[in-house]
Amino acid sequence: MDKTLLVNLDKHCYRLSKFLGMQGYNTVSDWLEIASGILTVEYNTLRFNDDILYCGSIYDYEKNNNILHKDFITELTRFSFIWSSLESIINIIKPKQHEIYKGKINSICYFLKEEYDCLEPTVIYYEKYLNKLIEKIEENKNFLDAYKRIKTQENIEKSGQGLFIIYKIRNMFAHGSLTIPRAQDYTFETVTDVEIINISSEIVLLSIQMILIAFLKNNNFIFEEWEKNIFEDLGNDAITFLKNAHLLKNNNIKESSLKII
Repeated sequence: MDKTLLVNLDKHCYRLSKFLGMQGYNTVSDWLEIASGILTVEYNTLRFNDDILYCGSIYDYEKNNNILHKDFITELTRFSFIWSSLESIINIIKPKQHEIYKGKINSICYFLKEEYDCLEPTVIYYEKYLNKLIEKIEENKNFLDAYKRIKTQENIEKSGQGLFIIYKIRNMFAHGSLTIPRAQDYTFETVTDVEIINISSEIVLLSIQMILIAFLKNNNFIFEEWEKNIFEDLGNDAITFLKNAHLLKNNNIKESSLKII
């Protein structure tokens, strides 16, 4: 993933947390503030396994497996707080239910279809993250079930596809059906589970921006001077900021100029 034009995930969480907190949405901003502060999760199962001391190759494998699990747990922990912020936003917006497809995520996907898709595309990089997520899922049978139903629901267009796929991933984790990844052949270079969770977190944040743009499209507001400094010159008003909250700076970058590697 080419990150040269983007802030890291932690900073992205922090910016949205500050914006939402200053608008009085503390139940949302608190989740994102915690997510922004997660650097790593302490994890070590090697301390219980005395058998690895007698075989160097097994030790190397378990050491790599421990590193993989630590990264996976860290990403999954951060993702959990980001997902909670999304559900808090849905509670505030209270989008109308689709007549067939009920539930929080179906309703917010329908909200995006009805209220965001009619706007000029504004949050660049979303589609490239979505395509990358689908590509990685198709390579990883652990997550493939999350993608199977996406093409069959009339309440979902591309703007909601990311959330719907990630909703399925989140349910796999929440209900215990997600398989914990393991290192392969004494390395974890081919394991994509950590990257899938990381991309999912980024898509949820971009989707939050899209939701807020649609929610505020008729109620945009200008920042006070002191607020402009906090938001790092990413825009003079709420909607412009929300278009740029994931970028290093307001570059007016076009979607076609971005790449994912």
